[in-house]
Amino acid sequence: MLGEMENLGYNGGKVRIGHCQNAALTLELCTEIRQRFPKADVRSYPLRGLCSYYAERGGIMLGFES
Repeated sequence: MLGEMENLGYNGGKVRIGHCQNAALTLELCTEIRQRFPKADVRSYPLRGLCSYYAERGGIMLGFES
C-alpha cells in the first residue's frame, strides 16, 4: 500500500486511516509510514456507522495528501 501511495505522489503529508476492528494493521501501517516519512502527520481512528459497513470487519479506509 505504501508503494502505491508513493506512486500516487505521497511524500510525507497528512494521512488518515480508519479501521473496522483492525487496530493491529492500522498500528503497523502508521509505524511504517512514520519510519519512511518522519514528518508525516498520521492519525488513525476506529470507523463507525456507514463507513464501518463499507470497510467491513477487518478493513481500513485510508486517505492522504499527495
